[in-house]
Amino acid sequence: MSKNEMPFVPSLFTAFVCMLFGANTVAIKISLSGLGAFTTAGLRFSIAAVAILLWAKFKGQSLKINKKQIFQLLMLSQLFVIQSSCIYIGLTKTTASHAVLITNLMPFVVLMLAHYFIPGERISFKKGVGVSLGFLVPFI
Repeated sequence: MSKNEMPFVPSLFTAFVCMLFGANTVAIKISLSGLGAFTTAGLRFSIAAVAILLWAKFKGQSLKINKKQIFQLLMLSQLFVIQSSCIYIGLTKTTASHAVLITNLMPFVVLMLAHYFIPGERISFKKGVGVSLGFLVPFI
């Protein structure tokens, strides 16, 4: 097995996580029927933050940041809030099936943008197949 090949069990786990991510949009759409877009996003990201904190504590990893990283994190946080707000507001204005299509097209966009903007990052046959399978799994 080469260093770029993933063993079978981690591959199955990755496929399972991809299926969960595929169902993510539908779960968001369902939650939006009872809660507002920002409340839903806030709850979701709060749960994620607690999970990260627990993981770091369990692994003994420090989450301390230095002064140089503070500005970078503030800028990235603002971009993330804007992006998430646009997605959640957009999801309130469309059907669950359209939302799944929109969110599952994102990896294709990332793959193409990475090809042009990240040096050495090329679109390969394996990457194309992987992104395509990731797109199709929620529809199976």
